[in-house]
Amino acid sequence: MDIFFEPKLFRDHHHPDSLAAACRKVYPRECCGILTGHNRNGSLYVEGFQCMRNRAADPESAFAFDPAEWVETVYRYAQTATGLSLVGLFHSHPNSSAIPSAADMDSLWDTALHLIISLQNNNTPELRCYLPRGGRSWEEQAIRYRSG
Repeated sequence: MDIFFEPKLFRDHHHPDSLAAACRKVYPRECCGILTGHNRNGSLYVEGFQCMRNRAADPESAFAFDPAEWVETVYRYAQTATGLSLVGLFHSHPNSSAIPSAADMDSLWDTALHLIISLQNNNTPELRCYLPRGGRSWEEQAIRYRSG
């Protein structure tokens, strides 16, 4: 499956509406949320994101969605008429690389697309995209940007 990201939000790390900007706002805590987009002709287009509250006991080294906010968000995107749907999740690693941690591997094995953004080098955030492959196995996906 080809996966394409909206460049303004995911490549331009200095754009005020970018994912990197959203993650910097909550630094040193982990930022987390959903990715929105659509499937078309066998490709996945990630058009946006929505940050969610991080309710982890230690939000500087973990993330956990607020259960009520999660249910409300999933319901909203299931009912939306905009054509956008929930296509994945994201979270940040404020001080480590964008590689899934042991906790990520244990808790995110059944998700769809997962994007990790590292702020370890704040001048050049690192984004990596993964798809679960069963058990504790994730496969890194190429990040491509939508053109036009």
